[in-house]
Amino acid sequence: MPHIKLKKLTVSGDNVETSTIEFGEKLTIIAGPSNTGKTYIYKCINYVLGAKNTQENLPFDVTEGYDTIKLNISTNNGDLQLTRKINSETTIIDSKIHNLESGEYLITEKKVNDKTINRLFLN
Repeated sequence: MPHIKLKKLTVSGDNVETSTIEFGEKLTIIAGPSNTGKTYIYKCINYVLGAKNTQENLPFDVTEGYDTIKLNISTNNGDLQLTRKINSETTIIDSKIHNLESGEYLITEKKVNDKTINRLFLN
């Protein structure tokens, strides 16, 4: 059975300390009181996977200094690293999967046969 497993989420930027969360081997539960960052983690994952550049989808304000989100994923066929900058219309893919090309993937299709993040995950 195919699987996709989140391995690590990293948020970085100039002049700020890089923040990283590593997900457990089987299950990671993120719990805590209000305003401790649970939604922040969700929004970062959602954004790097292709959320549109709307105010409600942005995980944070770039004036905080953070501007780059990286998500490492493991699959049955190998590993992927997805990187997206805030307000970017592309996600950069570093693929260790045979027949899955590394490179720049558009968030939304602008013309037929564009390389998009949706097509990447359909493959």
